[in-house]
Amino acid sequence: MWGLTGPGADQLRARASRQTVIELWPANARPWELFMSVATQWRYAGMTGTIVGLDYVAAELVLRAKGVKLGGETMADLQACESGALQAFRARDERRAAEERSRRG
Repeated sequence: MWGLTGPGADQLRARASRQTVIELWPANARPWELFMSVATQWRYAGMTGTIVGLDYVAAELVLRAKGVKLGGETMADLQACESGALQAFRARDERRAAEERSRRG
């Protein structure tokens, strides 16, 4: 797959094979594409590293480089994607915390 070789190649191939398939309505394809292009621009809080939301200044730079203005409908679309992602991150963090508590007994 992708011509991967060397240390870690097997782990990368295994991870890629577990990727979730996401089906989108055509109207959501562009917002999802834009969200994925800024999905590395998260703000983190405190020592725990809790994700609190997108860094809109950084996101705007990324979008501007793609020729997209952050405002109006684009902003609303990004915020909708961000909201869903934050819910998923919080659910993941709660699962991890519960697993850690159960390990401690």
